[in-house]
Amino acid sequence: MSFDTDRQEVQLNPALESYFGPREMERWHRTADDLLAGSVTLNRAMDEFGKLGNSITNTIQPLPNS
Repeated sequence: MSFDTDRQEVQLNPALESYFGPREMERWHRTADDLLAGSVTLNRAMDEFGKLGNSITNTIQPLPNS
């Protein structure tokens, strides 16, 4: 997910559609739209997007070194 400052919008990574498929991505887009329609916090966003997938943790962690 990223924020496009020129367009003033949140964008989901388009590569996710090839992973999840168009139907599942529609759920992700609806969730993003619902979050943006109200007052959003990082915790709320993590909770809502966490419902769409199988998260392994509820905390943000650095990516492992490759």
